[in-house]
Amino acid sequence: MPDTLRAGLWDAVQFAFLWNSTKSSTFGAVYSDQFRTFCNKLWFEHFRETIDSMPKNPHSSVQRIRDRFFDMKFFDVYRFLEFCLSLDPQCWATKPKNNFKDLCNSVFERERCAFRFSEDTLIKISEPEQLQEVSLAISQDRSAPLREHIRRAASFYSMTPEPDYRNSIKESISAVEATVAFVVGRKTTGITKPLKAIADKYEIHQALRDGFEKLYAWTSDESGIRHRLIGNSSVSQDEARYMLVSCSAFSNYLMALHSKFGPVPFVK
Repeated sequence: MPDTLRAGLWDAVQFAFLWNSTKSSTFGAVYSDQFRTFCNKLWFEHFRETIDSMPKNPHSSVQRIRDRFFDMKFFDVYRFLEFCLSLDPQCWATKPKNNFKDLCNSVFERERCAFRFSEDTLIKISEPEQLQEVSLAISQDRSAPLREHIRRAASFYSMTPEPDYRNSIKESISAVEATVAFVVGRKTTGITKPLKAIADKYEIHQALRDGFEKLYAWTSDESGIRHRLIGNSSVSQDEARYMLVSCSAFSNYLMALHSKFGPVPFVK
């Protein structure tokens, strides 16, 4: 991790959590309520050390956190950032937490880093159009299964230090199945038949429907990537990114049509 990237991310952490770490007291510097809550969470849940090992002086705690941050391996820095983003409002020195995400993303962009925050997940995608599709799928508020499958696909794809492209693709495919099930209002086996009903209801062009079916067939037939996951052949980052972005975009498209035209009756 370049020093400039680490320094920028540390500034984001300071802005969000470490300002106003003390409050006035006749005994000198003492923990502010917010900073003590943050440190308690940090020591117990992330460092997994006893809370009584925290320094008695809040300035010493800030220094301890800083020393550990600058000693972390790059993937531990990313895990630390995700942990910070997951914390309750009582832990934040500044609000809202979107400011923290935006500041981190601006540092990633400035330093030409491949990672970006989408919702509360750190994703190894920097192209704005691709990130937008994945972010939209993760933030879908009408289908929890779609949202969770894409979140998990993005997490597997971006996992550090070793990404899990196989499981990322599985989750991406499952997101498409979950979306089709949501649109037709029931769980289905495969997507070919329900997708035909969807295409007829929403008047999707035949060529576009065929393209979606072939994409799914590529993942599901004996020579497709879903079966390849069982064997020893490798799955590339390019394949995993293609599936993550394509399945996100496809799911978003169907959700938009569902919102506009309503559910699709489907009889097996």
